[in-house]
Amino acid sequence: MLQVSPLYNGAFGEGLEFRFKANYYDLLNLNAARIPYSQLNTFDLRLLYGIDEDRWQLREFTLFDILNLNVSQTGLPDDKRYAWGVSAGYRPTRLDCANCSDVYVSGLIGKGWEFLDGFAGYAAATGELQINTFKNANVLSGIEIGGIVTASPYWASSIKLGSQIYVNDSAEHKNYLVWEQRLFANRSVDFRTSVRYDEVFEYAVNFSLYW
Repeated sequence: MLQVSPLYNGAFGEGLEFRFKANYYDLLNLNAARIPYSQLNTFDLRLLYGIDEDRWQLREFTLFDILNLNVSQTGLPDDKRYAWGVSAGYRPTRLDCANCSDVYVSGLIGKGWEFLDGFAGYAAATGELQINTFKNANVLSGIEIGGIVTASPYWASSIKLGSQIYVNDSAEHKNYLVWEQRLFANRSVDFRTSVRYDEVFEYAVNFSLYW
């Protein structure tokens, strides 16, 4: 997948992000072959061009990102499993800076529910290790809730909200939000909008090409 995203960030202004993914599907994709309410993302590279700074930089590299909400399909006791996710790579520790990325490993475990056909949600405990140098690392722990709505093949939306504390510095904490919408129904091209919050808001329009 190739993606181009004009964006506006509350801290550093306008930018342009280029993104490449080697292997990819997420909660909003049109992919009947995947496990319902799951995502798989590997070798996801993001390059950011800051218009005010007039320079390129590596913003994020996801080695892998796996999520499975394990929503019960039958309602039977044996069909109830935990929602889980795990990811690792290099990404910004917050959105109010363009060059504050760290190596990270994160995970979540909780429970997913399908309330109606095409409408699912989850609640989970989260944990994350951020490594800046071999002598500087942070451990975070918290909670996350989210939901996915697929109203039609032409519109789907996902949202997640979370709060975490720094285990090694309990006076610090962070709140975050990710809201994304997919419009149109095409397996070759994709148009989305996204809103993210982590210290500041960031708004983007995403144009993607699949092969």
